[in-house]
Amino acid sequence: MKLSLSIIIEKLKEKGITVENRQQSEGLIQGAVYPYDKKQFEIQDISLNIWVFDKRNEELLDILIENGLKAGYCYIFCGAEMSKSEMVIQMISSIMDEFSFWKEQILLKMLEREDIQSIIDLMATKVRNPFSLMDGNGFILVRSKGYETIPKGTIWDTMNGNYLNIYDFYSPKEWKKIRSQMDLAGHRHVLFRPEKDSQHVYYAINLYDQNLVIGSIGALDNNGPFSKGQIAIMEMIRDMLELYFRTQYNAVESGTIITTAFNRLVNRDYDVNAIRKLLNKYHWKSEDIFYLIAFDFPDMAHSEMELSSFMNLIHMQFPKSVTGLYNKQIIIAVRKLDYDLDSKRQRETLQKFLLQYDFYCGVSYSFRGLENSQYFCEQSCYAASFAYQNEDSEEGNLRILKYKDVQVKHIINALGRKEEVRKYCHPAILMLKESRKKSDQVLPDCLKSFLANGRSIAHAAKALGMHRNTLIYRLDRLEEILDVRFEYLTDDELMGLLLSCYIAGEI
Repeated sequence: MKLSLSIIIEKLKEKGITVENRQQSEGLIQGAVYPYDKKQFEIQDISLNIWVFDKRNEELLDILIENGLKAGYCYIFCGAEMSKSEMVIQMISSIMDEFSFWKEQILLKMLEREDIQSIIDLMATKVRNPFSLMDGNGFILVRSKGYETIPKGTIWDTMNGNYLNIYDFYSPKEWKKIRSQMDLAGHRHVLFRPEKDSQHVYYAINLYDQNLVIGSIGALDNNGPFSKGQIAIMEMIRDMLELYFRTQYNAVESGTIITTAFNRLVNRDYDVNAIRKLLNKYHWKSEDIFYLIAFDFPDMAHSEMELSSFMNLIHMQFPKSVTGLYNKQIIIAVRKLDYDLDSKRQRETLQKFLLQYDFYCGVSYSFRGLENSQYFCEQSCYAASFAYQNEDSEEGNLRILKYKDVQVKHIINALGRKEEVRKYCHPAILMLKESRKKSDQVLPDCLKSFLANGRSIAHAAKALGMHRNTLIYRLDRLEEILDVRFEYLTDDELMGLLLSCYIAGEI
């Protein structure tokens, strides 16, 4: 495997080998490691060169190359002593083997889809200062072992737990500055001293999936300064985490928040026994009444890590819920007995939560029996998407949208995706809506309100915000244009006109 030269130098120091930089000393120190000048020597295939005064040691170099030693360009000056050079080579080989085994163990955990906490803990065994994994929004997902003794006044003393936002430690202005530095650094790390803890140096580096920042690693020097070798190990960890989140399609399922049985249910993979176990676990009954709540977010191209952190935030808001993913939206089922979304207090609490984290949500019709969730998940998902996409409209300004308020729009849009919906519309209604005269364009809305309010002129006029005499005049015009008398129409004919008004309003 490829190791940074700085890692090998530090490990050799730990084993008692003298290491100095050529810029610091011009003398050839026996057993020292020096940077290798690529301009002076043209060696393409050999990344580590052992320079000895006895040519017999060339055999040792061949052994290192065969074992895949790729450690950066350097010289190790061992003098003419065969035993000394052999000892250094054995030490380097031991370091290589140690790191190869460590990396193989991590990759094995990844392949077996073990939880991210155990992977992070294994990674941290090579790092002197423990670290945390955060998503792209600054939410702490996982912290490695090693935080048992938390220095007072540090970020970990302030935020003793996972799934917390580092906004709680940094000021918005300071965090914006740090994020800007990290974005400019790209794949490189940044070191800084925060305002609240100037005694410690903090380390941060971004994780990328192609050009998208999917998260970051953060640490502080509570167990010693960040050395070149430690920083090089952190970069290795970054590379392996990027690989993990690129290849693990179901990475979010490694946590405990997603409910597998419910996730399968909303995705039409119904398991009767699993649902029964789920009901027993939560002490729910088959006749209980449920809602489905779907959540949408700005810039939905989120990484698996971000979705995982969003799930945890939602679960903390709704601890008595089950969670799944449907069409890349987070969807939860809640029992009406636990969360009555018709109550003003519950809606205000949810509204505050959505505003705090910039979420939008859609709520399905209430229904009886959790197993029926598979039929109503699209209701909540459509309402959530509509709330986000129309955040400035009358329907979306509260961030909470019930499906009953957009059901007709959903039906018409669903028909429109498959075929031309104009053919279902009454020609005269369509003609009025597409007229250049404003006096004609408003007539379908008047008819829709009149029919939707049970043909009550008083209620329809109030809903439209117009005088009842104005509405009566416009209804008379409609009867003339349509060549009908509303009082003599059948229920099917009235429904046809109402549907035509809705279709005309959507095209």
